Amino acid sequence: MKIAITNLNRRTTAAHLQRLFLPFGNVRSVKIMRDDPAGRTSCYGIVRIDYPAGLVAIASLDKLLFMDHYLEVFELGL
Repeated sequence: MKIAITNLNRRTTAAHLQRLFLPFGNVRSVKIMRDDPAGRTSCYGIVRIDYPAGLVAIASLDKLLFMDHYLEVFELGL
């Protein structure tokens, strides 16, 4: 399933998100969206993780304080 993570700290890397989601199951891919030529993050990421582990991750990580920002975590689709 595909999960969106918004309100990321601009210093968040794909490795940070990988480690955050790994305890919940098999993380298939992680992508941090970039919004300018300097490569700064747009504070938005996408994680692909196996279903139903993704549902547990969403319930556990939504509104979590991570790197001084409260995350918004929700399903984008399968």
